Amino acid sequence: MGRVPALHAADELLKPALDRAIAATEPPDADAPLVALAMTLAGTLDRMSRAERRAMLGQTAPQLLRVLVELDRRAARRVKPVKRPPSRLDEMRSARAASDARRGWRM
Repeated sequence: MGRVPALHAADELLKPALDRAIAATEPPDADAPLVALAMTLAGTLDRMSRAERRAMLGQTAPQLLRVLVELDRRAARRVKPVKRPPSRLDEMRSARAASDARRGWRM
């Protein structure tokens, strides 16, 4: 007979929270191995008893954190910067540069 998974309160489970967080970032297929590793680590921690979790958290949590940080970095690189209209200061700088160029001044 196999090992019976430990029962935990729903708010103590990592995997459901990780599912929602990863779905929100919409990772591409290239990130699938990292996603699978994160899900495996979270699922493993979720199945452990409280005593096992306390014993393994020091080893497993840093690995999970590294995977999540890398997924976050990759998601940040996929986000395109928002094009903002020029501010009044930007307009003044452009006007000053154009004026200086007409006069032949250089900085």
